[in-house]
This record gives sequence, structure tokens and C-alpha cells, in this order.
Amino acid sequence: MKPRPPAKLVLPVVYLAVWGGSVAGIWMADDAGLMGAIILWLYLLMPAVTLGTSVAAALLDAYGRATWLWAPACGVGLMLVPSLTTSLANTLATGNVHAPDLGVFAVGTAISLVGLLAGRAAGALRRRRGGGRA
Repeated sequence: MKPRPPAKLVLPVVYLAVWGGSVAGIWMADDAGLMGAIILWLYLLMPAVTLGTSVAAALLDAYGRATWLWAPACGVGLMLVPSLTTSLANTLATGNVHAPDLGVFAVGTAISLVGLLAGRAAGALRRRRGGGRA
């Protein structure tokens, strides 16, 4: 039984909605709330959504063998948030161009890989207990 087509669409839509919200939320924050917005969006919500969508992608096996490509895609998404917010604001203010932070890419990819492995493990456990396809 193949996964329902909406799973292929819902996961990227959810991730991109939170990603767009994080970029917009950081840009819309005033001076007093900027640090809170960065902590909320970049360090709490984005990693949580990365982990959650990765678990769901693996559990639903939404993309078959290509499911593992979800990890670098999440890494790129997480890397682009500071590049399009704080680094871009710094570049606009000072004129110093900043390269994307590959460390954030590695962290985003690692978080996603943990989610993918957890989803695979949960699916295998469900199948072993007789729950059918995860």
C-alpha cells in the first residue's frame, strides 16, 4: 500500500509554512523583542518542526527511498533562516557580506536524521507488533 498523496504535499507545506513564518516573525520583531523572536523561531520552533516532519516522513514512508533526502533539505531550510534574517540585516547595515553558516546546515541535517531514524524505528516496532504498515 503506497502512502496517500497528501502526505507528500503536507510535510513540505507544513515545513515551509513554519519556515516562512520564522523569517517573517524575525523581520517583524521590534528591537525589544528581536532576541526573543530569534530564540523562539530559530532555536525552538524550527528544530521542533524539523524533527517532527522528519519523524512523520519516515513513519509514513512518504517518499520511498528518497525520504533520506528530507534531511539535507531540512538542513538547507534551517541554514537559510539566519542567512535571510540576522546575517542579511547585518549585511544591509554594515555592507559586510556574510556566507551562510554551514554549521547550522549540519545541525539541521543532524536533527532531521535523528527524526528519520526515530520514525523508521517506530515504523519497524509497529510492524513487529502486528500493526501493519506504519
